[in-house]
Amino acid sequence: MDTERIELPDDNWWEIRTVVTRRMRKAFRRAGIKAVMGSGFQIDIENPEATKEAIAQNIQEIDIDAIEDSWLLEGTVSFSFGKKITQDVIDDLPDIYVSPVLDKIRDMYRDIDEEEAQNLDGTQPSTRKVV
Repeated sequence: MDTERIELPDDNWWEIRTVVTRRMRKAFRRAGIKAVMGSGFQIDIENPEATKEAIAQNIQEIDIDAIEDSWLLEGTVSFSFGKKITQDVIDDLPDIYVSPVLDKIRDMYRDIDEEEAQNLDGTQPSTRKVV
């Protein structure tokens, strides 16, 4: 399994997946749809550019937390906090621990989501590493 350990303050650490699995990709997609649909947007699979433009113009209405929650929950392998990895546990951790992990995951997984969005029509082969 490809992972990266992120060192955190107070001798804590957080290990994340660096390779996106099919299960993870499906969870990210579900979270993205939930984030958009919960905001009242209609997704036009025939016209992804129009959908992306509508989202960009109303980004403040998108439930970004749904996407980030999915990244954190699906991307976490283990951490030093001695608890089972759940959304409630992650949500209860101070930002001093979560923010650096989310920054790293955001950079890594956002590229994957953007590539997925660009390839919605199926004509572009994917270049991401998926297992």
